[in-house]
Amino acid sequence: MAYAKADLWVAHWGAHVPASVNGWQRWTFWQFTNKASVSGIPGTADMDEDRFNGTTAELHAYSAQFLRDRCLSVVKPATASTA
Repeated sequence: MAYAKADLWVAHWGAHVPASVNGWQRWTFWQFTNKASVSGIPGTADMDEDRFNGTTAELHAYSAQFLRDRCLSVVKPATASTA
């Protein structure tokens, strides 16, 4: 399926694990709530809490690859012209 190469960011609140989604073998990020307790704010705050489906080292590698693929490709080195 075409979606299989895309990262899956799933929002599934109040679950112990996110539900599976057709077309993906696994999720990359899971938003498990949109409410959280924040010190100094009474009650609950509107705040997304997410989990990465991997280790800390894998998250670092994922972030580095994201920067290489999406951000740094916008900056292209100038080429010398020969006139």
